[in-house]
Amino acid sequence: MAAAAVAACALGAAAPVRAEPSGTVAAFDAAFRDWMRRHKVERGVIAVSHANRLALVKAYGGLDAAQPLPLASLAKAITGACVATLVRDRKLSFETRLGDVLGPFFRRHGAPADPRVAAITVEQLLAHRSGFSRKANPDPASGVALVAHLREHGSAAAHVAEATRRALTYRLARPPGQAYEYVNANYLLLGAVIEQVTGRGYESYCRDAVLTPLGVSQARLGKWAALSSYGGWSLSAAEYLAFLHAFDRDAGILDAATRRWLVSPARKQFAGRSDLAYSLGVVARLDPEGPSVWHTGLWTHAQRDVRGGALYDSHATLAVKTARGAAWFAYMEPQPPPAARHALDAALWRAAESVRTWPSHDLFARYGVGKAARIAPAAAPAKPAETGLAGESPARN
Repeated sequence: MAAAAVAACALGAAAPVRAEPSGTVAAFDAAFRDWMRRHKVERGVIAVSHANRLALVKAYGGLDAAQPLPLASLAKAITGACVATLVRDRKLSFETRLGDVLGPFFRRHGAPADPRVAAITVEQLLAHRSGFSRKANPDPASGVALVAHLREHGSAAAHVAEATRRALTYRLARPPGQAYEYVNANYLLLGAVIEQVTGRGYESYCRDAVLTPLGVSQARLGKWAALSSYGGWSLSAAEYLAFLHAFDRDAGILDAATRRWLVSPARKQFAGRSDLAYSLGVVARLDPEGPSVWHTGLWTHAQRDVRGGALYDSHATLAVKTARGAAWFAYMEPQPPPAARHALDAALWRAAESVRTWPSHDLFARYGVGKAARIAPAAAPAKPAETGLAGESPARN
């Protein structure tokens, strides 16, 4: 029995990359193939959209461009958007405390080991400022608690309540709101909040409230459903790009107040940067044209004694949505080292900046995605400034 929950990217011996026409979306294909060759990545998928039109989807190393892919921490943005619908509908606020919303849960399953948990707010969970730690203790969601959970329940079902009960046996490392620390337990607890407020399962509510309105009606928690609200979703590359329209003004998912809150660093500052906020499962920055958001997902786990059979898995994801309308999603397996991930992030930004003519076609329907939210036509993507790899620091499953 062994387990490792580490935040996760991969095609093998690719042919030498030929020159692609400069100034077109083909630059993404060329950049991704070249990166895979250089870093000996075995398998991967890249997808690109612009102005709400799917421009490119490519798969490498035997993967299918249309297959659902485990999202790892990119799933957190779905949970964040789901919480935003409850705020929009006045069923929840960012100031709501866990003691108020999860009181019935505590009565059914027992009070948290640390009484301070009751004072944690929804905002603090979204911004990873709850006081839970993965340094002082194992992550209450994906450390040894996950090993025990998989041994008992397997990976193919969510069991949000049971996973939450285990997480609440851990104590906080610091008072709520004091400091940022990326911990999967924060988004696990948000899954429990969603279930308590809606009276529905996390998966079904988020699919109906967020994904289906964006044209993604077939999405499911996948083979890592046990990670539920912090890493359990499996979507195709096209589906995830369609989901990212949730952050657009006219998608109807986020209300005006939440859109302002999304990009405000107040109580949500990320990486010591006054222009960056961690909120709604993404790192967000307000650019002149509007918000840009990004995140990475990294997952490696090996465990023999899982109910239903041993699990050995390693993958990584990356998603960026720029304020000027360009967006991209990348999936890789197995997980490459940090230097390779940084190189990919830089290569994809360079590809985006090189595009001068975006295609007029839209491939979303070809990949089973219905009509998505409309956004204004856009020019070249906003530049990454000094952000580095999209969400690299926080996106550690």
